[in-house]
Parts: sequence; C-alpha cells; structure tokens
Amino acid sequence: MKRELRAFSMIFALIVAFGAGMLVQHLRFAQADTSQQGLTTVVYEILAGGSPTVARTEPNEAADEVDVLRWGDRVLWDGQTQQTDANGGRWIRVFTATGERGWIPANIADINTRLRASTATYLTAGIEVGGTVTVTNLGNRAKFRQEPSTQAELIREVQAGEVLKVVGGPYSAEYLMWWQYEDANGTVGWIIDVQDWFEGTPPTN
Repeated sequence: MKRELRAFSMIFALIVAFGAGMLVQHLRFAQADTSQQGLTTVVYEILAGGSPTVARTEPNEAADEVDVLRWGDRVLWDGQTQQTDANGGRWIRVFTATGERGWIPANIADINTRLRASTATYLTAGIEVGGTVTVTNLGNRAKFRQEPSTQAELIREVQAGEVLKVVGGPYSAEYLMWWQYEDANGTVGWIIDVQDWFEGTPPTN
C-alpha cells in the first residue's frame, strides 16, 4: 500500500511539474507575442522644461527640423528605435501628432524634466460632460481650438482661474484626449486634457 502511495505521489509530482513547465512556457510565448504586437510603445508628453523640443530628420542637432514640440504635445516611441550621436547624446525616433516621423533628444536626464511617459488615454479625474473645469496656473494659456486637433484653428488661449462648461468628449486624437468646452461667452471649442492643467467639478445632478 505504501509503495502504491509513493508511486502515486511521484506521478502526481511529475504531472504538476509538467503543468508548471507548460505554464511557464506559455507565459514566455505570451510575453514574446506582446512585444511583437507593439505593446512596448511609449507615449511621451513634453513637459514645461522641454518646451520647445525640436524633432529632426536625423539624430543630431544639425539635422533639418521636422516639427517643433511644445508643452503638452505628445509623441509615440516604438520603445526600440534609438541612436547615440557623436557627443554621446541619446536620441529616439518618434511619431508626432501630425504623423511626421522624427528624432528627439531623450537622455536619461531628460526623463521627468523634459519628457514624461504618459498614456494616450489619460483623463483628469472629475471632468464629465455637464460639469465644469477650472483652469489651473499650469493650464494658463492652454489652446482653445475649433476642432480636436493640434492643427485646428485656434480660437484663443484660456486663462488661469477661468471656468469652462464641459459639453462634449472625451475624444481621442493625436495621442491625446480632448474635451469640448463652452466658455462664459458661449464660445465652444476643444482643449487637450493634460495632467494638472484642470480641476474638474462633476455635474450636481
């Protein structure tokens, strides 16, 4: 009887070990597949300290300009394509909101001072259609546009302390989330949602 129990225990242990091995192998394949699907991409947001940042045709300061990125703009990096220039500076190749491809400096010292890893679906807590937002000091001079695009016609720049009514959104475009607002004069337009630019007040009913 003891011999049979010992044999059964050994068989059970082998089954568990085999199952664990298969699970580990499955996870490895899943991780490999995840990277192949492009899920290692990073959305970088330009911070105040990095405004302006010039995207260039090649990874060096002498290359032609592709686009000029300013505070709040976002770019998409594939998580892989990077080069070091002759001075030891690190550059990454990104796609801008307008679909242009260019190179921007991204040294370790730049992260969290000039660039911030963000998400294309970032939403400020408390912003809801029917509610209001108050523009913070950091959101002063945020661009109020006709359409949800950085290329759309500029209506004006909003001011810190201004209260806007939320009438539409959120809408995703150009690696950004947009809300549609109505100002005190009844003008309706769109502004990107950037961390710390707004304080949201949900509707009361």
